[in-house]
Amino acid sequence: MHEEKARYRILKAGFLLLAALFAATNIAKFLHEIGHALGAWSTGGIVRGLVIHPFSWSYALAVSPRDDVTIWAGSILGCLFGILITFSVFKWRSGRLLIPLLVGPVTCLCNGSYLVLGSVFHLPGDGSVLAARYAPAGVVAAVGLLMLCAGMLLAFLIIPELGFGAADGIAHRTAVLAMGILPYELVILGVQYFGHREGIRFWLFSAAAAGTGLLVFAGLSFWLQQRLSGLRNRPPARISRRAVLAHQGIAVFLLAVLLMQLGYKKEEDLFGLQTKRPEGFPEELVPPDWAEEVRYGGAPAYLLCYVCPEQDHPFEQVQGFIHTHLQNHGYQKLRYLLRDPNQVLSDEWNCRTIQGDQTAPPYVQVCMFSEQWLRLDDLNPRCVHVGFTKLIYPEESESPRVLVSLIGCEADWPVVRDYLKQCEELYGEEGRQEDKWSGDQGGRAGEELRMKNEK
Repeated sequence: MHEEKARYRILKAGFLLLAALFAATNIAKFLHEIGHALGAWSTGGIVRGLVIHPFSWSYALAVSPRDDVTIWAGSILGCLFGILITFSVFKWRSGRLLIPLLVGPVTCLCNGSYLVLGSVFHLPGDGSVLAARYAPAGVVAAVGLLMLCAGMLLAFLIIPELGFGAADGIAHRTAVLAMGILPYELVILGVQYFGHREGIRFWLFSAAAAGTGLLVFAGLSFWLQQRLSGLRNRPPARISRRAVLAHQGIAVFLLAVLLMQLGYKKEEDLFGLQTKRPEGFPEELVPPDWAEEVRYGGAPAYLLCYVCPEQDHPFEQVQGFIHTHLQNHGYQKLRYLLRDPNQVLSDEWNCRTIQGDQTAPPYVQVCMFSEQWLRLDDLNPRCVHVGFTKLIYPEESESPRVLVSLIGCEADWPVVRDYLKQCEELYGEEGRQEDKWSGDQGGRAGEELRMKNEK
């Protein structure tokens, strides 16, 4: 009889945790993407929307002139928002409020593991991008570890609300946590295996991290509840059948909303691109006749993307067309970064290798570099960012492909005006006509401005 009661308690607590974790995890995804959106907005970028997938990657559809700020904002702001939600209901903590109580721990644990897995194991996502472009891998991993510690600490504070009493052993806790965590992880792996197998490596690592965290939390929660009177003396939350059904109802409703949102997004291109050229599209952003897979993005950041197999159109031909085309429209290629004239824009390829899996080639080498072009116009100075990406496959696979993206972004125009004004202050009216960006003058201008500001 006692064993039947114990099993019934485990089942109720497990089903409650499964529903609450599903809801809290997707709220955490939403907060993460809201962080990206706020990061893009704060740097003058454009946000087209959010896509939250319950069983795969979620996205903030944003274009920003400061990708580093936008990427960091996803994890940092997401964690802060999650912690605020948890502490907003902490005073009234009970099993009925398990979803908002779990949002803080889950948000910190998910973002922390995301950064650690990306920076340490080079898995796709924010962590690997930050480590490759904007910060040392050790710094990214350290931030991720801090988030993991914060998430564990928040989870320890709500041990009784999970239904655990001081008398519940490690086996009992492990069973409840396994029922609450592993089914969701298995569904995600199933969706990835049958639908997006090329990216399943990340989700395998994520599931392994969840399983490891489950065992660690089961052991540490038991140890802490035995030694800390504040946790030991708090009675475990009473889990009623009504509470379990209510949480499951919330989870099912949230799942339906998310699936409807995905169905709506499928009617349009995921990133708001289209195959038809938008009305008013700048004529300098026009693809060549031989471009393949042309995609357009409308105002205020006009975007043109296309791809060319290199065996038909060598990179030099692709680059030469763009150079000639932009020069014919009055643009000058910058040697120095528009936002920092002391930073030289390199023409060297930045290459890295992406590992494949059973369905992809053994590896794909990705090489990238970018250019900035400026048109000096008193009324409306314009800047075009050109990105080149070369995908190099193994010998037995298809020919290398060159991907081209051109962005004419309104967010850069105020920077152009400010820089022209600074050049006028240094060199007088003649400074506006001189090419400060194609020779050494650009670097000297930036250095003199820096020294002037320091004084």
